[in-house]
Amino acid sequence: MTVVYPWEVTPGGETEFEQWAHGVEAEAAAFTGHRGVTWLRPEDDSHRYHAVVRFADTESLDRWMTSPQRAA
Repeated sequence: MTVVYPWEVTPGGETEFEQWAHGVEAEAAAFTGHRGVTWLRPEDDSHRYHAVVRFADTESLDRWMTSPQRAA
């Protein structure tokens, strides 16, 4: 199962966003069934980031999506 998260980052806030995003990635990695994250950084004048988060199955993804760690 895969979920894609898009974010529009305020110009100048890229470093702070990337630090926060890697913290979220570390939280997700601790969940059973987590299969990794692929980051797509903005190109040209865009400020939109994408994270492609992969889980082994629907149950694993659901545990992450409904977790207090993700909510925080």
